[in-house]
Amino acid sequence: MIVQTDKEYSSTKMILQGKASIGEDFKSLADWINDTYQIRPINIEYDMFVDPEGNRRPRLNVIFKFWDEQNEFSSNESYFDSVKQAAIKQQFEQYLRTKREKIGLFRKISNWLFNSDYHTKDMFVIFISFEMAAKADVNNMITSDKLEILKSEIDNSDIWKIERLFDGACFIFYNTEQANANSQNSYADILAERYYDLLKSFDEFDFFKRSELSIILDSKENLDKNYHGNLKMYLRRVITDKIN
Repeated sequence: MIVQTDKEYSSTKMILQGKASIGEDFKSLADWINDTYQIRPINIEYDMFVDPEGNRRPRLNVIFKFWDEQNEFSSNESYFDSVKQAAIKQQFEQYLRTKREKIGLFRKISNWLFNSDYHTKDMFVIFISFEMAAKADVNNMITSDKLEILKSEIDNSDIWKIERLFDGACFIFYNTEQANANSQNSYADILAERYYDLLKSFDEFDFFKRSELSIILDSKENLDKNYHGNLKMYLRRVITDKIN
């Protein structure tokens, strides 16, 4: 997963905006992935990372636009499909070998350059969805002031606060009875519609769909009783439960 502060997010966003293109060394690999799996990555990036054992290893970040596309590269046994990981690593290594051979007379120099740029021993291939980070980015554009304006426009004195939740929102009522009552009628859909309209004003790549937007209705009573009134602790717990 990437977040808005990662360089992979920024470079991929620029590609989707038409301000940049995929790196030259990864174009043929993107074509091969598309030909082989009928899904085209929008970006591929190479970097180094430190694994849990403390070893510095190369990593190939294959970035797809949508979550459903990334999900095609997972398996039941593990998060990533190891067969597809190995096939993509092998294809990238083949590309590097072919490029070295084409250089011909300058092979010694080119070998040194390639080895300094790309290491493939123990390389880890990961698959990433741009969609999830982009949705969080859009939601983060909704400031506290905009949430207060929305709350004022909704004009319901039972609502204590509106908070952002990763790619959605939480409408916090004063007591649990109010939250439960509004969860069981069409009012929850009205609140979702209002928040969706706000999101769409910032949704540059049209990721948000009304049918997929989920909101949570909860209460300050629950916050005070179970989280000692700590809003940050409550939101962390809700976001964790939502992701899991």
